[in-house]
Amino acid sequence: MSVYAGWKEALEELGLEASEAWWFIVTIGRQSTESVACACSWRRRRMLTPFFASSDQIALGAMGIAHQLGLRLPQDLAIVGFDNTPEAAFFWPPLTTMYQQLIDVGRIAVKKPA
Repeated sequence: MSVYAGWKEALEELGLEASEAWWFIVTIGRQSTESVACACSWRRRRMLTPFFASSDQIALGAMGIAHQLGLRLPQDLAIVGFDNTPEAAFFWPPLTTMYQQLIDVGRIAVKKPA
């Protein structure tokens, strides 16, 4: 299942609309800052409060851009990363981040089917 499919399914299970207009694809690199700025600006107009990033690097970039736009964290915008990089704890406010069980993922990936 893709991240998008999981996100959409989770919203639908809660009886919420999963609009593609709420989904932004941001890659790490030169264009990521512009993409995150676009998403944060869009949030400002639409009053969307959650921002889930597929990496802590993108989430930390979003925190910086949110600050530049005058948004308060977490009052105006809740940002969640996905990596649990140690550096995330040193930002203010500290980044909420999801830990990836990479050892378990590796074990599952190399298991042979019975």
